[in-house]
Amino acid sequence: MSDTQGKCQQNTGTCRVVDCANQPTDIPEYADISGLGVLLGFLIAAYLVIIFLIGYYVFAFDPRLDIFRAEDDATSIAPTINIVDDFVLRKVHHVLRKTRKIPPFSYLWSEDPDKGKEFHKVMNQCVYALVDSQSITGIAILVSGYYSLHCGVSSYHWYLIVYLAWFASLTHLSGLTFLRHHLHNHQGARQWRLFCMFVLLVLLAVALFPTAHFDLTYIDYNDGNIIDQGNTGKDFRLTDHAVCYFKIKEEPYGILPDRWDSMVVSMALLVYGYLIRALKLFRGPRGTWYRFKRKWKDSCQQFLRWMASIPSDRWPAWLRFACGAVFLKPCVLFYLLLRGLLHYYVSMASEVSFFPWIVSEPGPC
Repeated sequence: MSDTQGKCQQNTGTCRVVDCANQPTDIPEYADISGLGVLLGFLIAAYLVIIFLIGYYVFAFDPRLDIFRAEDDATSIAPTINIVDDFVLRKVHHVLRKTRKIPPFSYLWSEDPDKGKEFHKVMNQCVYALVDSQSITGIAILVSGYYSLHCGVSSYHWYLIVYLAWFASLTHLSGLTFLRHHLHNHQGARQWRLFCMFVLLVLLAVALFPTAHFDLTYIDYNDGNIIDQGNTGKDFRLTDHAVCYFKIKEEPYGILPDRWDSMVVSMALLVYGYLIRALKLFRGPRGTWYRFKRKWKDSCQQFLRWMASIPSDRWPAWLRFACGAVFLKPCVLFYLLLRGLLHYYVSMASEVSFFPWIVSEPGPC
């Protein structure tokens, strides 16, 4: 037994000796990771974020106002109004206005501007607090997991650590989209958020690496054993030390090709999500997007006008009809569909509708 392992056992009392050649056969209890209170803490916080984001979108968000306006400015109009948000909110508000006399809608729909500002600030503070808690807990559980690696934390607990950290990062990123106006007027808070985002991104990206070894489809969750022993290379066990799966050159801990693809895709989605949310916090990328959208729109419309001018009056009627039905109309339909999808992609409605679905889906492993 090495000095490091001896100190680990002496300091913690429950710390395991890490020996990749002799793996344990049972999963030890680790309430700080797999305890019911920990799981409920992440789940409750995530679904509270969903509730507050929906409430913020329905009662406080105004697609006509510029996101990057001053703190108390309620007159700056956005350069362009997202047609999806405008349509959805007009329909939702039309229905909810009929409930003005029913509490608490009577307060939410009050014509008093002071009450409207107060409600807006309350929603901001609620989302702000929940987003911060998810960022801190995500970093904390990853740091705890890294610290426990040299004490032989099991693959099962490492799987839960990555899952919960992924869960926390999604909650954090979804809330940041709704805090753009607040963070624009508080530059110091925005810089700290970006720093925490980067720390969580690095920790989670590294933590995803061992999942390239995990093949959970062959695991019996009752005892952690492999269901089909005849699968070559599928020798992963939930009871194994997670630190052993950081060793990519030592057998039998080789990377599984199918799980490698899943891990790479998870990392790519993680980096993409963080990059997009970070860019949305600044005014410059929005201007670049508007200029690109305008040029793309003008180019597409110019191409469609050119296609519409191709059929000549000298052509037979059936040929002009065939040209329009086979080429022009499908191109117009594709252009309108793609334009609608782009409007939906950059809308707040997509954030609200996409996040609850992501929360209910399994994590990166």
